Amino acid sequence: MGEEKLSVAEVEDQIADYREECHRQVQEMLEDHQNRILDLESDHRFGLVELYIRLEKARVREEAATPPSPARPATTPPAESPAHTPCISET
Repeated sequence: MGEEKLSVAEVEDQIADYREECHRQVQEMLEDHQNRILDLESDHRFGLVELYIRLEKARVREEAATPPSPARPATTPPAESPAHTPCISET
């Protein structure tokens, strides 16, 4: 099996082509992964929204099922202080 006899310029062109192809493949992979990540983030946000809705529904159900607490007895205002009675020295 004989090795091709290529010029320096031809080999440099092959190197440049190879680098471009590698770069293109890496870019495609990055874009694919970024899209997957964005999809996953979107799914997670949607999932969290659903969970918060469930939480709110559960709170409403529990509040509806909990009997209201008995009303507090009304506190009577303190008796007004009696009218001022003069001291002996004031009379």
